[in-house]
Amino acid sequence: MIDGATKIDQAEELRELKHEPDATSARGVTLSGLALVTIIALGLGISAVAIRQLSSVWSHVGADAEWKQQETAPGVVPYQAYDRLQIQASEKKLLEEYRWQDEARGTASIPIERAIELMTQRKLQTNWSVPAEVSP
Repeated sequence: MIDGATKIDQAEELRELKHEPDATSARGVTLSGLALVTIIALGLGISAVAIRQLSSVWSHVGADAEWKQQETAPGVVPYQAYDRLQIQASEKKLLEEYRWQDEARGTASIPIERAIELMTQRKLQTNWSVPAEVSP
């Protein structure tokens, strides 16, 4: 078993061999502090750059700002042009072909050009009544 006196003797021997410093070095504390401050500053700088980059990608717009933006410059919905062309094509098809609207009643649709031609031949005669205030 080691007694207290032996421990003190061993500690003095270690000090003589310079294994343990006698005092804290001001230079060591200063360098450690500077290293810690540098690491913190670099971490904050990298975080700030990352936040700035991500905020431009994931910009959060409030409801009021989004409403005003839509009023002034409405956004383009994906495939909007394609959808518009599809609708125009289907409407054009309805205006340019012969088809039954109600075959049981005998109601058919004819191409718009043919309808205009027939209406001019008949001098715009219609099968429906025109209100008196609209008649010439």
